[in-house]
Amino acid sequence: MKEFEDYLAKSLRDHLVAELHWSPDDGPNRRRAALEEALAKQRKKEEEAALEELGFFQGHGRLAAGLEKVLDSANLFMMRSLVLDNELVSPGYVCRDHHFLSLKPGSCPFDGQALLIAENIVDELVEIARLHGVDVMLVEQRRDLLAKYEGVAAVLITAAPVEELTTAGVTS
Repeated sequence: MKEFEDYLAKSLRDHLVAELHWSPDDGPNRRRAALEEALAKQRKKEEEAALEELGFFQGHGRLAAGLEKVLDSANLFMMRSLVLDNELVSPGYVCRDHHFLSLKPGSCPFDGQALLIAENIVDELVEIARLHGVDVMLVEQRRDLLAKYEGVAAVLITAAPVEELTTAGVTS
């Protein structure tokens, strides 16, 4: 195995997830379990790395934390990346035509139409973020590290605080 790894390019070697050793007696269930375990470990490492970076962005004023502030940044198309707890659920309101999200009922600020009820505004947030090319990470393994951000955080494209942006423009 070592000889094989020596032939791999460094960029490829750095992307190896795990080294699995199976015997001919191992059945498909054992192989599936070993693969799932290796992928879960890799996912945990990726989540920890992404969540560690949030502190950097927060220190530089480029992080919106908590659902209300993240929705405000989404409404202003200010999100570069979105990290959220995969079990986060909240009812809300949405204008699907203008990609406007709100936790409160009201009307769309762009066309005055009544906002539609969204059973889970977080699902709408993820869908809109993906439509606009925002990197989205659903955290499953290390949800505890996301708790201090109230389960959701968005890295902003600018260092301007969301509070200043919302007073000048549209708010949820």
